[in-house]
Amino acid sequence: MRRTIFTSAVPLVFLLGLLGGCGGQGTPAVSPPAQESAPQSVLEAAAVRDVGSVDGEKTEYLSIEPFLREQGFDGAAPFYDYQDQEGNLQLVLYYDESTGAGCGIRYIPSDSGDERLEGFTFDATIPAADSEDSVYSASHWDRWKTGYTALPVWEGGAVEDYQEACVEDESGRVTSFESSGIFEGYGTEGRLWVYSAQFTYDDNGTLRQRHLGQNPQLFGTHDSSWDSYFDTQGRVCYERGYLTHGSQEYYYIYTDDGMSPAYCLYLDENCGVWWPEFAAY
Repeated sequence: MRRTIFTSAVPLVFLLGLLGGCGGQGTPAVSPPAQESAPQSVLEAAAVRDVGSVDGEKTEYLSIEPFLREQGFDGAAPFYDYQDQEGNLQLVLYYDESTGAGCGIRYIPSDSGDERLEGFTFDATIPAADSEDSVYSASHWDRWKTGYTALPVWEGGAVEDYQEACVEDESGRVTSFESSGIFEGYGTEGRLWVYSAQFTYDDNGTLRQRHLGQNPQLFGTHDSSWDSYFDTQGRVCYERGYLTHGSQEYYYIYTDDGMSPAYCLYLDENCGVWWPEFAAY
């Protein structure tokens, strides 16, 4: 019988302090018309998958049900789920709006074709603004306001022979961008790439994906690679960026047809442990 790793991303001592006090009965799934929800059959299959883990620093669960039950979401419908653009289930979130607490499951594929499941919990919803309750500033939560089709501009120090190259589609939209220049003092002689960007549009001309890269020799490793994914309305719904200790993910949750998200789930993946913060706009 195949066993897939599934653990809580919260250390055992901390998690035990949350049990019974960070859940509720949950709320119906919230998915706007243009942000399709995973089919119920997929969610049901995920909920009965046999899973297990052995890790002294993480709580073990032999199935998903005990994890949800201990957080107070036994039998609750998911508040939100996210599928990648190939239709693969990536994240399921359970949330109690009355308490601001929630938990979730991150589905992580492997090269072998199996999945690893990582659970996470949070006991409060914070405002997406400068707040003593968050280690992040308002700008952290405002990434979704980025001009995603704008091309990056070099605003650093002196550079010689700075060059930019673009590829456009038949409608004049930039699909690929690269820039480079000659720098001194970066440990490499000659030309260095500075930025790279790729843009993918659907048949209606709506931006569906953007990749942005910046040279870590010039900018450091933080955010050296950044991928953004958009729904059929062109709203950013998921972003993933590189961090030296792992990665960071933003899940933007919309509750109506508007262009502004209602919530943001932030996951900091630190060497295989997923640390969440959940913010309301």
